[in-house]
Amino acid sequence: MTAAALLAFLATLTLDGDPRPPAAIVAARSPAVPAERVTSISQHDKTFTPTHVRVRRGERIWILNNDTRTHNIRVFDRKLDFDSGAQEPGETVQIAFPQAGNYLVFCGIHPKMELAVDVIK
Repeated sequence: MTAAALLAFLATLTLDGDPRPPAAIVAARSPAVPAERVTSISQHDKTFTPTHVRVRRGERIWILNNDTRTHNIRVFDRKLDFDSGAQEPGETVQIAFPQAGNYLVFCGIHPKMELAVDVIK
């Protein structure tokens, strides 16, 4: 959001009622990840599928909970500390790996669920 759009929105606020939306809404822009730079992982029957992936530094993995149970995606490494919180069935968690190395992704609720991620430069 630009400063001008923010100021325009703030000008619509009054103490007399609900805020009015600005005349023009500017969508926040974030860099899109090309489809070939995303690796999808599924969770089902308390298992990651596949169980081992290789990605380039900066690429993302998407972990979709196709299970009937709640999961909690964790990475505990000196290069990356990640905790998804509760991941309910049908929800997707996205993780980016900023540094090369070998990572263990696991479920904080079901610690036997493990995914090995090799990140190359």
